[in-house]
Amino acid sequence: MSFSNTSQTQFRYAVEATQNQIPAVAFQNITAKSGALEANQTFTVSQGIRTDRTVQDNILTDRKPGGTLVYEFAYGVADPILAATLQDAATWNQTTNFSNVAVTAGTPNVFTVPSGGAAVLANMLLYASGFTNSGNDGVFKASSSTGTTITTATAPSTAETAGAGKTLKVIGYEGASGDITATSTGLASTTLDFTTLGLSVGLVVKVGGSQAANQFATAANNDYVRITGIAAHALTCDNLPTGWTTDAGAGKAIRLLWGDTIANGVTRNSFTVEEDHPDISFTREFTGHYPDQFQLKMTPGQILEATTTWKGMSVSTGTATASTGTPIAAPNNSIMNAVTSVVRINEAGVASGKMSDATLMIKNNLGDVMALGVLGDADVRDGQFNATLQFGIYMSATQGQSIYSKFLAGTQSSLWFVLKDAAGNAYAVDMPAGRFTDAKTPVSGINQDYKLTGTFTTQYDSVSGKQMRINRIASYGA
Repeated sequence: MSFSNTSQTQFRYAVEATQNQIPAVAFQNITAKSGALEANQTFTVSQGIRTDRTVQDNILTDRKPGGTLVYEFAYGVADPILAATLQDAATWNQTTNFSNVAVTAGTPNVFTVPSGGAAVLANMLLYASGFTNSGNDGVFKASSSTGTTITTATAPSTAETAGAGKTLKVIGYEGASGDITATSTGLASTTLDFTTLGLSVGLVVKVGGSQAANQFATAANNDYVRITGIAAHALTCDNLPTGWTTDAGAGKAIRLLWGDTIANGVTRNSFTVEEDHPDISFTREFTGHYPDQFQLKMTPGQILEATTTWKGMSVSTGTATASTGTPIAAPNNSIMNAVTSVVRINEAGVASGKMSDATLMIKNNLGDVMALGVLGDADVRDGQFNATLQFGIYMSATQGQSIYSKFLAGTQSSLWFVLKDAAGNAYAVDMPAGRFTDAKTPVSGINQDYKLTGTFTTQYDSVSGKQMRINRIASYGA
């Protein structure tokens, strides 16, 4: 007899079309570090009195499936789960995006789209993916467009018919040489009209492309900024990187890159979470499950570790995966770490200082809805959205003190941080309003660092109407 080995366990998930029903779709594999999802059943012992002193029965009276799934944080590792934690669209709110795209026969520099192609302006950057011919995938720059065609400056290699998985996505814009400049408050242009790009206040933009010709000469300017105002020839930004300065962009075709967003909302998505042990043909299917909590731990010298805590309705077993067709391979982007992946953490728009550690915690405060005739929950109730960042920051003459002062005064502030992997794929986490609800500066003995340990608690932001927003910006090598 061969016993099962946990090293062969595969976790996967799928968004449910109908709550608490296994969807007929290909499941998404996720490379988990550990999992502790259980049925969490309650048995009630009969209280009937018997002269032989035995228990009449043990009755199954309740079931509260759920538990934790721990994984090493990487770009794309669990984007639908992260979106569901904020209760936003599982596919994220994407920029202009086309599916069923073809490369037109006879004119291989033209992408054919079903509709909406006119929204793509000349010099917009496009990312093509899913094509049979690999030469048709990659980054292209638009030169012109119509309602159903997008002509690019560089040619896709081979004509190809349309297909559902063949997509084209706007990922940014390349300015004419010397047109986009850096100002003390953000970006400016002479010819480009920023209002035509489809940008929005609160969106995070990566300034500068991967090549020197598409970057500012001032290295510090080639970084992430958040848009606070959009005019025809001025893009006002905050959370400017340290060292940001004016730059005329002389001789440079500056690239601006952007991506998709999610924000806290009320769009509920339930999941089927599967634990598969193929070595013994045994699976557990946790259906009707919602992400109740999300935790991201950032500890110096370690990998970023994420934990999703699930709360659900049912659990069943099987002998093979419930996936319809072959499960989708887990993303293989490099794992983020607390050494090179934490680009910067800003407080009130400027660098916060050196932090000793930080943990992002999101809670949905989900509750049980019980009903007669139902084992376990008949539904999972929504609760208030809460998000905090618990952190330690080293005290000095220039950092930590202002945070403590804001704590004492109850002053509103904001936090914003960027996480980026080795390939340049990034998340920007925006907590636009909140207060420091805890701050301690203990002196516990000699030969120790003096630091502040605090908690930033988010709240409604009157400008954005949100409490948290996350941008994801893929590099694509652009």
